[in-house]
Amino acid sequence: MTTRTDAADKADRRRRRVPYLLLAPGMAWLLLFYVIPMFGLAITSLQEGSLEQGYTFTGNIGSYVSVFTTYLPQLRNSLMFALGATVVGLLVGYPLAYAIAFYT
Repeated sequence: MTTRTDAADKADRRRRRVPYLLLAPGMAWLLLFYVIPMFGLAITSLQEGSLEQGYTFTGNIGSYVSVFTTYLPQLRNSLMFALGATVVGLLVGYPLAYAIAFYT
């Protein structure tokens, strides 16, 4: 029966850490430029007040309810346009990618 040496164990641990170290810059980028701003926007959207009196965090989601009741046709149209653009992109993109991959 063979026993593993300390050097082999260290090499295995280092090898297991490599994927996480390679992911670290991308995750830091996403955290800095996506997660933190989205958190700030969410906090801002739940504030109430005015420019003169200042804004305070209330956690009131009533503005979201009013958006869905007031602007429902615009939201529906936006989603339908996005769905249409996605379908057209897929219908054009897949045959084009197939042709490029296999006929050039």
